[in-house]
Amino acid sequence: RIADHAGSPVKTIIDAGANIGVESLRFRHNHPAAHIVAIEPDSGNFDVLSRNCEGDSDIEPLNVALWSGPATLALRDGPGNEAFQVTTETTSGPLVEAISMEDILARTGWPRISILKLDIEGAEHELFSTGADRWIGQVDCIIMEISDTDRAGTAQILFKALDSQDFNAEILGENIVLIRPETGWRLEPQIDYRRPS
Repeated sequence: RIADHAGSPVKTIIDAGANIGVESLRFRHNHPAAHIVAIEPDSGNFDVLSRNCEGDSDIEPLNVALWSGPATLALRDGPGNEAFQVTTETTSGPLVEAISMEDILARTGWPRISILKLDIEGAEHELFSTGADRWIGQVDCIIMEISDTDRAGTAQILFKALDSQDFNAEILGENIVLIRPETGWRLEPQIDYRRPS
């Protein structure tokens, strides 16, 4: 979890690739006062996400894809219900509307994004390769899986986008966690009680 503090609390979270909302609810538990936008392009997962977050007015589920700009994309099946991918090849599957980070900032009116969690199965490549300089300065923490197996070169594109940014980086499992040092936040790995130690 991201350990914040009273002087610099986590206020706003984007959970992109929210699936059925497990991470959104974990964010809610760890940051009870935060406003959360949970983005999930698959309609089946989105229905479950909406039910799981029902009654929490500070979690806004959006049935869209996150992309570098507004677009109509196709949803392509992955190996399981946690691995849907979006593509510009609109004959590949059901269509889904896409929004950009700038769209989200305009929609919410947030001046900053405290935490941006990305699990968008290779669309990170598109997100960071086109126009990231217009919004990345407004993000305090990025949590993402480096998805070079989904889209080659994603790590290189990410680090190029971060070139002029000041983040501390840590690796936790399959995720890279980037935190701006001025927040005073730190990464605290949580114990998974389902697995024997």
